[in-house]
Amino acid sequence: MVRLVILSVCVLVLVAPLAEATSDRLQVTAKIVETTFTGDFAHPQIGDQLINTVELFDKHEKEVGTGAGACTHMRQDKL
Repeated sequence: MVRLVILSVCVLVLVAPLAEATSDRLQVTAKIVETTFTGDFAHPQIGDQLINTVELFDKHEKEVGTGAGACTHMRQDKL
């Protein structure tokens, strides 16, 4: 669920600058249709990626677009 919210925000942030000032806002829901992890999910290494492909739906559950997002595993310092 958290990934879905984060991905929705990322999609909106990327699309917002492309819109004209006169455009209307459209709230969409992203549903993950495919997830790929490059590496060993149980033991992630630096550079491994989590890639999601999503379909975007409006409030009437009509498909209005698609999107994708990728997160790259970065170094974690031990506490």
